[in-house]
Amino acid sequence: MDKTQLNRLVSLLAQNSKNEGLSPTSLPGVEIFRASSASTPIPVVYTPSLCVLAQGQKNILWNLACFDFRAGQFLVVTVDLPLQSQILQASIRSPYLLLKVDLDTSLIADLLPYTLFPEQPPIGDGKG
Repeated sequence: MDKTQLNRLVSLLAQNSKNEGLSPTSLPGVEIFRASSASTPIPVVYTPSLCVLAQGQKNILWNLACFDFRAGQFLVVTVDLPLQSQILQASIRSPYLLLKVDLDTSLIADLLPYTLFPEQPPIGDGKG
């Protein structure tokens, strides 16, 4: 995502989320998350979704791994995933803004038979 696209996304999310926390949009399964301050690590369960971080910074702690997310990066979650989330960078003048799009895993599974996969080379000819 280039800087112009990112600035446009920040502007759209800021205009459509006036309150802290999750704000629904007119599109089903699409929400905006807004925070005006950093947080401590919070246990959460992410559901299957695409999350695009437009502004701010956060850490996600899963098992012993720590993942750092910054503006312009995204996270795709395909199963319910318990983890800890911590917003590191957010302020009233520059709030943390995230676009969350729910993924319908049953719909994705229904599309798998129509997905083209590259042909796999033979594993062996059986002659040893």
